[in-house]
Amino acid sequence: MEPITGSSSFWFLGLVILLALSLGTARCQLQLTTEVVDAADVNDYCMGFIYNTGTDNIQGWVVPPQCEKVVERYMTEGEYQRDVAATCLAAHDYFSSLRPGPTDTVVFDIDETLISNVPYQIGLHWGVNKFDPVSWKEWTAQANAAAIPQVLALYNELKDAGWNLLLLTGRAEDERNDTMANLLRAGYVSWFDLILKSEAEEGLLAVDYKSRRREEFEKKGYTVRGCVGDQWSDLRGKAAGDHAFKLPNPMYYIA
Repeated sequence: MEPITGSSSFWFLGLVILLALSLGTARCQLQLTTEVVDAADVNDYCMGFIYNTGTDNIQGWVVPPQCEKVVERYMTEGEYQRDVAATCLAAHDYFSSLRPGPTDTVVFDIDETLISNVPYQIGLHWGVNKFDPVSWKEWTAQANAAAIPQVLALYNELKDAGWNLLLLTGRAEDERNDTMANLLRAGYVSWFDLILKSEAEEGLLAVDYKSRRREEFEKKGYTVRGCVGDQWSDLRGKAAGDHAFKLPNPMYYIA
């Protein structure tokens, strides 16, 4: 058989590219759109949705109604716990390779990072329903969110190794007492500082608010060496350290 050369090879390459573009476009539409898809494709579509929320390929998303059960299974049947464990192991390996000085700090988010609000999210149909500030305040006032076990273990390891642990949350300042009570009840102790959002900061995007607060913290003479959080807005921006560890959260998005 003679090799394809010259104009024939150009024609063949063009055909391959057209087919790839056609198939790729169809596949991306299946995985990334938030419109309703055929029932036969729901599981594949929703697992693609979960993956792409975690990699930040899509932003500003709300869980599509057809994905409620898939998100529920992911969160409750072991896969979420395995992904959290893998992230915490990576963080453990990284921070264990460093020798912290007296100013070295690791920043932790709180919700879906230190503690789990799954009972509250069930009431929102695993993120299908949008955030409701009234019911959220009622939930946080109970101060009953459980620790995420793998993160609690990581937290204690870092604490015992001499790291400063800064807790930086988007919760409002008027939730401080309930938040502290919840953290202590869940087993978190000896944090270096707990920063909540002031009333004047309520209009800020989370990424801007957290960047500003980390910068202020470093101006006091401390060094942020890394961040742990469930949102990309926990991990991006200024003074975020040398390494970020992103925990899974397919239930909601915060910019």
